[in-house]
Amino acid sequence: MFDHTWQRVAIPSASILAGQLLLCCAGDSGGRGVERADVGSVTTDVEGDPGEPDIGTDPVDAPLPTYVAAEHAGPAPPAGELGGPRVDLTADELQRFEAGRALFVYEFSYRTGLGPYWEETSCAACHFAPVLGGAGGGRLLTFGPGEGNDVEHYPLHAAPGFDPLIVPLDASLVRPRPLFGLGLLESVPDELIIAGCDPNDDDGDGVRGRAAMGRVGPTLELFRLGSKANQPSVRSFTGNALISDMGITSVDGDAADAFGSADDDSVADPEVEADVIDLLEAFVVGLAPPPPSGSEPHGEAVFVEVGCAACHRRDPGPQAPGAYTDLCLHDMGDDLANGIRDADAGPRDFRTPPLWGLRHQVLLLHDGSARTPEQAIVRHDGEARSSRQAYEALDLADRDALLAFLDTL
Repeated sequence: MFDHTWQRVAIPSASILAGQLLLCCAGDSGGRGVERADVGSVTTDVEGDPGEPDIGTDPVDAPLPTYVAAEHAGPAPPAGELGGPRVDLTADELQRFEAGRALFVYEFSYRTGLGPYWEETSCAACHFAPVLGGAGGGRLLTFGPGEGNDVEHYPLHAAPGFDPLIVPLDASLVRPRPLFGLGLLESVPDELIIAGCDPNDDDGDGVRGRAAMGRVGPTLELFRLGSKANQPSVRSFTGNALISDMGITSVDGDAADAFGSADDDSVADPEVEADVIDLLEAFVVGLAPPPPSGSEPHGEAVFVEVGCAACHRRDPGPQAPGAYTDLCLHDMGDDLANGIRDADAGPRDFRTPPLWGLRHQVLLLHDGSARTPEQAIVRHDGEARSSRQAYEALDLADRDALLAFLDTL
């Protein structure tokens, strides 16, 4: 429980925050009536109905990132461990990682720009399991096809004065993805990804991946992040998540409309400046990839033998060893199709998800419809049909070995 005893602590961050302050709090609630709710390793304050943030008593009404309610972030795990920073971060990058981690748990209110439609009040609310930066436990978000190639998000909550959104019958569920290692995946050169997709099946294995291409302003870029490869970078993912999940408008430097620069609530736009995107990006880019728990050489050999490695390539590039993805789009068949066209992906197309950190995820596949790796495997179709059939034909010992290998990731 916390009271209103606030401490100002200097941020030891990069020049963009030089001289600015971090606002922390300590002590007891002093009868404030705030309950404490633990979710994974994140603790958040809840006042009344979490669906209707209290804008009158929000202790953090100053602009970001000058002031951040950082008391719930706690210390980061050691470098290289799950939820910790990458071991290769410089001292400056590590300081920005820590400042971004504080922003990651910041809870927006209506007074600081939340809404008019919103899913959660902080980044951490969808990315907390098993530690900050992970997936959302059992949380699922609702998306549907929009006009043309647009995708509509249907958040759960509406601000006072706004009617709840009506979810169409053809909407689909999407699970929040873990963010670990995204900075390394972002660093894989475009040419390595494009070369690994093999759209003409030159190697004759029946798998025809496709590099997802999309426009960022006038520039055609390779998109590599998201279940349908709908984002080109961590920065793009960050800005779009703010506006889509929390209704927080922002700008990206000179690109004033990059992430949704205006909305219909009463807070002046943009509600956060580019330096907030800078620090959130620094945190996500700096997250270490999940280390494996051990090795299962026989199981990995079976994984390769049945064809899983045709898409789940161990090393998509030397920058991301052990990621088990090619970062390409693949046709996964009608059973997994979700009716959504997103960026360069059609309804049946999905980007190969990285497998590092697999053992820490409670929901699998893009819609969370699988609870175990085996349930996910047997749903594979389209380009992955032959691999699924090869898996189903394995004897029990080889099947168990393959599953044991996946359990090390």
